[in-house]
Amino acid sequence: MRADCRTGAAGYLEVFILIGVAIGGSGIVLGAATSYSSAMQGPSISVSDVSLTQGAYFAVERLTLTNTGQVSFSSFSVTTLQVPTSASYCYTLTNPSTLLLVASTCPSLTADPRTVAVAYNLSPGASLALAIQVPGTVYTVGSQAQVAVLTSAGASASIQAQVLPA
Repeated sequence: MRADCRTGAAGYLEVFILIGVAIGGSGIVLGAATSYSSAMQGPSISVSDVSLTQGAYFAVERLTLTNTGQVSFSSFSVTTLQVPTSASYCYTLTNPSTLLLVASTCPSLTADPRTVAVAYNLSPGASLALAIQVPGTVYTVGSQAQVAVLTSAGASASIQAQVLPA
């Protein structure tokens, strides 16, 4: 007995359909693997351009935060333990590439600049420049201060900076 063989156009069509299904399935698997790999990287941030300056009437803490991960975050906090909790602060957010003001709480002051909470959605690859202004003398010029950042997505970074005169 002879095996069922398709001849002509039907045979070629069947082969092309099987190849198409195999390629399509491979594409789906590859897409899922890529998506899984990106999700596994998770949240990550980079803190740069940190400067702490103390003037006669106020101190300014500046830093640039970049979302280097694959996950957006809706807020972050900046902690500087060397700042007294009795002081107050305001902050400005700018886009570092355009230098446009994004948000500001100034001139209104909030208590306790030791931990500054900022509600702002930062998507992957985006950067934000933060300037925290604290009235009064809060730093000793020449001293070192540890600045730590924690995002709502769980990413964190820490950097040490020297306090310079304004």
